[in-house]
Amino acid sequence: MKRAKGILASLRVVESLLLNRASPTRSLHFQATHYSHSSQLFASSSSFLSNQKAYTYVFPNTHQKLHFSSKPESIVELVTESGWSDCLEMELEKSHLTTLRYETVIYVLKNLEENPQKALDFFNWVSGKNGFKPCSMIYTLMLKILANKETMKEVWIFIKKMSDEGCDIDEEMYSTVLSKLTSNALKKFFKKMKQESGIDATVTSLVDVILKSRSNDDVEKKLGEVKVKLSENTILKIIRALHQYPFKALWFFRSVGSVQSHNAVTYNGILKVLAQEQSIDEFWCMVEELKSAGHYIDIDTYTKLSRQFFRRRMLKEAVELCELMMDSPYKPLVENCSSVFREILSSEMPDLDLLLRFFTKCESLGYIFPKATYECIRKSLNSEGRSDEGKKILMAMRNVKADNNNYRQVVIGLCKARRLEEARKILDEMEEQGCVRDVKNWTILVQGYCMAGEIDQALKCYSEMLKKNLIADTNLIEVLVNSLCGNNKVDSAYTLVINIGDNANFSHWRATYKNLIRKLLGEKKLEKAINLFRLALKNNDNPPVFQLFVDYISKDGTVEDARKLLKALNVKEEPAPSTYIRILQSFVKVGRQPEARILLQKFPDHIRNHPDICL
Repeated sequence: MKRAKGILASLRVVESLLLNRASPTRSLHFQATHYSHSSQLFASSSSFLSNQKAYTYVFPNTHQKLHFSSKPESIVELVTESGWSDCLEMELEKSHLTTLRYETVIYVLKNLEENPQKALDFFNWVSGKNGFKPCSMIYTLMLKILANKETMKEVWIFIKKMSDEGCDIDEEMYSTVLSKLTSNALKKFFKKMKQESGIDATVTSLVDVILKSRSNDDVEKKLGEVKVKLSENTILKIIRALHQYPFKALWFFRSVGSVQSHNAVTYNGILKVLAQEQSIDEFWCMVEELKSAGHYIDIDTYTKLSRQFFRRRMLKEAVELCELMMDSPYKPLVENCSSVFREILSSEMPDLDLLLRFFTKCESLGYIFPKATYECIRKSLNSEGRSDEGKKILMAMRNVKADNNNYRQVVIGLCKARRLEEARKILDEMEEQGCVRDVKNWTILVQGYCMAGEIDQALKCYSEMLKKNLIADTNLIEVLVNSLCGNNKVDSAYTLVINIGDNANFSHWRATYKNLIRKLLGEKKLEKAINLFRLALKNNDNPPVFQLFVDYISKDGTVEDARKLLKALNVKEEPAPSTYIRILQSFVKVGRQPEARILLQKFPDHIRNHPDICL
């Protein structure tokens, strides 16, 4: 009852202020569909504009009964949905009679990143019973997965194995793993391993020779003088050491290829170095060569290549790479594709033709995205007058369930761009789709109006929120009060805070109190400032504003003002002697000894006779 009265009172205050001024997430889990007549992907909970990573994985339907075949997604499904047991191992061995490919193992482990135990079980099975020899890429991926408190023992084991086998790790993975480790001893050992890897004599000497070479022939000649076959790990170390010299790295790669065959691991290694503007033609030639040799880009390499392209704003290349992966057995997840959309739309001048091309490819393969993703694409098309194409995007949204969090992310983006009416319409549509606007949604919109200086609209939104029986949180009050103060509406801000505090027992942030009290004192409205201070004390909050009052009263106030302040402090208990003394000293400090003496006479006897008082 008290809450209802508080809301009603707050609503009346907001409406009076306006009158005066006028004169999500629900995730969809992976499903194994046995009979289907649609070429669609199962939706994950990945959010188009969200900073959080989505861990649900999504795979295409196959127009037929889904068996546990050698397809990588079927292995992920089997391992994810079953507890590890002898029966599971028998099922895996029955379905995968031949050695699994390196790319498949990487794909499965990548999809098990959030389930370290299952990733470890799969790793042990595939390396111990299926004749698979792990490479440095797999070891480092496992390190990343296992780098947490619960699996520290296993991390030590993996680091020891890597050290024994001379495995190296790339700089990105090194930083990622190191940031997740909590053991100082482990960090120290890990750094030592990294340093030792960097001073490998064979690697150092060969890199030095390659950097001094003037042509591919020179590199090939020098390598011919090396009488030992280079290991996979050594090749990767040298390629990584030459990452700033992509053409020389390519010379080395070609020279090695003339005497020994490359495998999927070394092909994926050279691609990471060639994914630069200066060597992009060589990159695509290498991709074709990799495919001709019967290999694929592994999903971990794809993720790193995408980040490189995004960082260098090579969006056309990022789209082409993602399309290439869609046509391989190791299809990108929904969140991977959403990242491509996000990067295109975040450009200063988005390439909408490229966007539509990528969208058409995704749709043809049955990818389904969160509704907010479609909505953002549609808005971008409509803003450029391409409404017919925008309608096609709307049609693609027909089977997508609305998501509260996704809508919120779109609204945040629109508010930042000052497209407030669009943001408002998005929230209206959100309710039409069955999503309830919570306080966070309202706060974002109110804040957007406040940042744009449209205080009336902000107050209208706040009023509408109260009508829906929602209680404003401290963040929303903070936004409104600061905006009203910033627009010289201090009295309105005061009325809003006092009313909410009295009727809804709302405890405000200290920063709100302090800011508003400072503004009120600046306009010489001491009585209102004291009322606000009394409210703070009444709600068991004692914001650090007492000195603001002392400074104001000692300079511009009266003896009676000082007494009113002391009376306000008496809400809970009598002020301490030190409080009386501070006020007296403040008068004396500014040369107002007569007022200090008058005030002292009005103090209680035990304060007047206090040994620290001397006037």
